Amino acid sequence: APIMEHACERTIGETVLECVRSSRRTCPSNANLGIILLLTPLAASARVAGDDIVAMRWETRRRLQRLSVNDAH
Repeated sequence: APIMEHACERTIGETVLECVRSSRRTCPSNANLGIILLLTPLAASARVAGDDIVAMRWETRRRLQRLSVNDAH
């Protein structure tokens, strides 16, 4: 999805919100929320880590640890 392509440039909260907005245009329920919550930090980390799975793990962990209440707004 185009929104996920730019996940590394935004906060996780901003990316989740944009994905939910996009999803709601075609599906009025939160059916995709679980997928969005799972893939957002992974998509953001993948652009930075590339093919290195260890770097991917650490980058994902770093991004999740930086989550704050601001990501919920």
